[in-house]
Amino acid sequence: MSRRPGGLIGDWAEAQRRQQQTQVIQQREAERRLVAYERDRQRTQERDANRSHRQFREGEALRRTARIEAEVEALKGLLVAGCRGPAFRISALARSEELEPFNPGALAHPVPMPHIEQFQQQSSGWTLGSGHRAQAEREAHARYTEAWQAASAAEAQRRRQLDAYRQQYDRWAAEQLAGVRAHNSGLTELAAALRGGDAEAAVEYFSAALYASAAWPEALPRQVAADYDPAARQLVLDWELPGFAVVPEARAVQYLPSTDQDKIKPRPVTERRGLYRDLLAQSMLLVVRELYAADEFGVLDSVVVNGFVDAHDPATGREARVVLATVPAQ
Repeated sequence: MSRRPGGLIGDWAEAQRRQQQTQVIQQREAERRLVAYERDRQRTQERDANRSHRQFREGEALRRTARIEAEVEALKGLLVAGCRGPAFRISALARSEELEPFNPGALAHPVPMPHIEQFQQQSSGWTLGSGHRAQAEREAHARYTEAWQAASAAEAQRRRQLDAYRQQYDRWAAEQLAGVRAHNSGLTELAAALRGGDAEAAVEYFSAALYASAAWPEALPRQVAADYDPAARQLVLDWELPGFAVVPEARAVQYLPSTDQDKIKPRPVTERRGLYRDLLAQSMLLVVRELYAADEFGVLDSVVVNGFVDAHDPATGREARVVLATVPAQ
């Protein structure tokens, strides 16, 4: 029994509808997967960015902590490190007579002069008649003459500039050399005055020794006032000591991911005070060591060092000099 055409068409239409529904479902599933993939990718990127940020901040906290620890270690080892340094000598103040050599730069090179061959027309004799050849030679010679005159003028100007620059350098070199020799001559006179027990020379020399010393970190002050007694061969020195703030208030730095901020771990006050007292003692002893090590002329029999700080005076409301320690040494 044959099937009616209407039934075939209905089956076909139903198949098409189901196929379209399947495509819609597949498309929606693909879109859902794409959205999920993008969401996962974004989350991964955010996690990676957060991880990188956290690692960077943690590294910064560790570096800050390391700098603090290095500062504290430098304060603890001030005396040991200072004693390892070379003793100051008056020769360290001497200046070299070797000056920067004369360097004229481009003026040292002469202007290249033209050659007639550069202007002569390279052509065979049969290509030009005698009249044309003579005309070409005259034009070439005229161009050569013009170029030679221009080069000669430029060379003359170069020589004038070179002479002027040389004279300027010679004047500068003479002034520099005179200054160097005067300075070194002054050092010779200073050494002679030191050997003779001159008080002013002794103050100048030992003050320079402390100012020039590499034993003191940049964070520590170097203010000094001195007086020398030739009869007693004694140097009395007022030396500025570092303030309490030189000891780091922080012990460490910790990064807190929850707030994305650094937490400063404070150093206990008792520890800071202990470090500060130790630093003051080291500073006083190092000053004495630096003075005796620098005494290459044997003018010191004794030294008195007064260590002071400029502190706020509550009574007057002004800065006042407070002596924290006095060390006599023989």
